[in-house]
Amino acid sequence: MGWLVYPSPRRIHKVPTPHVGGLALYLAFTLVIASFALVGQVSSYHAIAIVGFSTALTLLGFADDLYDLSAGIRLLFQVACAIAVAAGFGIMIQSVTLPILGTIYLDRTISGYMFTIFWIVGMIQTANLSDGIDGLTAGLSTIFSVFLLLVAIRLGQYELGIYASTLAGVSLGFLRYNFAPAKIFMGDSGAYFLGFLMAVLSILGSAKLTTALLVMGVPIADVAYSIIRRIRAGVVIHMADKEHLHQKLVTLGLSQRVTAIIFYIIAILFGAAGLIRTREIRILALASLFVLAAIIILYVDRRSRFIQSKHIESKEN
Repeated sequence: MGWLVYPSPRRIHKVPTPHVGGLALYLAFTLVIASFALVGQVSSYHAIAIVGFSTALTLLGFADDLYDLSAGIRLLFQVACAIAVAAGFGIMIQSVTLPILGTIYLDRTISGYMFTIFWIVGMIQTANLSDGIDGLTAGLSTIFSVFLLLVAIRLGQYELGIYASTLAGVSLGFLRYNFAPAKIFMGDSGAYFLGFLMAVLSILGSAKLTTALLVMGVPIADVAYSIIRRIRAGVVIHMADKEHLHQKLVTLGLSQRVTAIIFYIIAILFGAAGLIRTREIRILALASLFVLAAIIILYVDRRSRFIQSKHIESKEN
């Protein structure tokens, strides 16, 4: 049917590859959750919201994969879905706990709605922008889901455990075909779908935002840094480029497999640190990991800039 993505200067892959794998992720997840909802094992109220809006966002991504929609249309649609989830179904961030300020309650306040919308749209963008090398987003989604499942078990939240285990299953199943060298890409349909689910599932219940922030911390930081970098360079923030951390690692000579595995290891370490029960040890472990991640990001950024400058100099000579 011609549903292929072809090699281009801003893409790493070298051969035409199918890019609608997100439909497989969506169909598998929806079938399982619908089955659980029919037998009363998950709330129909939550299932309608999660499946309904994941359907809308998957279709948006599918249309973007085929017709290359404008960034404005995509962003407006994502914001509209986030507003509907928060205002229509009450799935919103209840509170945030900060190291110095303590717990700030946001439920049903303007700040709460804005933070929830920002979180959902931000996670969608993070999943989309991290989908720059084979297997990265699918692998991180698998790791996130497993740690979310562990937290759900610890807190006795059975329904969230069903969602988390289902998301882990579809992500891992897809990873078999998406790990380098990928036989199929998830496309925007899959990235929007996974980003939305990670955002919404981390909101449900309590203490889940921390899990998402830890496991997806490096990709989130990379997206934030990319936005700052583009603003400073005077270019539009949605402009695609090859300056993301995972792409820089490939530029430095690492394979896509090794690069993805590095991200997996970092995500697992952060997720495991978040599960430590002793507060002092947990804070120490997280602080050490944050320093390590910062050093890696800064080193890779400087090293890639050095290589690029040398490449430019050799061309001029």
